[in-house]
Amino acid sequence: MHRLLNRQLRRVYGKTFDMDSLSPEQQQLIEIISKSYDQYDDEARFIEHSLVIYVEEIELAKKIAESANAAKGEFMANMSHEMRTPLHGILSFSALGKAKAKTDPREKLESFFSAIERSGERLNKLLSDLLDLTAMGSSRASFYIKKQDLIVVINTAVDELKNLYEKQSATVRIDVKAKNTSAYFDAEKIQQVLIYLMTNAVQYSPVNSSVAITVSDAVLPPLRSFNDTTPIPAVAVSVSDNGIGIPEDELLLIFEKFKQSSLTRTGAGGKGLGLAVCDEIITRQYGTIIAENNPDGGACFTFKLPRDVFLVMSD
Repeated sequence: MHRLLNRQLRRVYGKTFDMDSLSPEQQQLIEIISKSYDQYDDEARFIEHSLVIYVEEIELAKKIAESANAAKGEFMANMSHEMRTPLHGILSFSALGKAKAKTDPREKLESFFSAIERSGERLNKLLSDLLDLTAMGSSRASFYIKKQDLIVVINTAVDELKNLYEKQSATVRIDVKAKNTSAYFDAEKIQQVLIYLMTNAVQYSPVNSSVAITVSDAVLPPLRSFNDTTPIPAVAVSVSDNGIGIPEDELLLIFEKFKQSSLTRTGAGGKGLGLAVCDEIITRQYGTIIAENNPDGGACFTFKLPRDVFLVMSD
């Protein structure tokens, strides 16, 4: 005991004492001082440890902020490039048409107008996707979620794309495997997702191809608590084509902003915002969306929506 006290005293006063030569009161006082020093030492170590954690948290926050700024800069650079391309097309063909208006035949002038129209549609789609994506990340995006039949929305989307499918000589097959096709969702936004997926399906498939829409029973992973392992009943909608497919290492990346499959980076494709919008729409409605490749070729996009939204909202 005396040896331990002397060690503490050496740390405090820089010297040791002959404890046996001290009175009981002096020994008791030294013991109190020693215990106080131990408590101070523990508190100092705790403060030091807390400071280390605080500094680490600051460094992490700094890295997150720097990453966010870098992502913002990359986003703006991509956005600027993608907007300039169709704008350049509009200005170039309008200037060309103006210069050739009195000399070129009508058919040639019509081709200029068609090129301007394509560039305008491309720019309009880009701006629409951008506005949708921006709204999803803010409180301005309103969702009117209620229980309704998915088949009604699917049929509406198919009817809206009738002209596109006839132009490509494509057919749509709807296969209902679910016992109950009702779920909780916003009809307008789910129709937006379906139209995008179905448009992509026919665009990246050969002429005279077919697109299959399958509705089936499914489950979502438990979300209410970490201890709850009960899956949540859901309805799955799959849009499958027999087109070019997606490279396996890109199946997750294509849902990120400005990410496209390396097989679709052509003038016919979008600019990597549409699937990001779809992902936001489905996620905001407590669902999931994934991309897969069909065994016989082509891609398949599947989204799931809960049958009972109150189960996931209680998380």
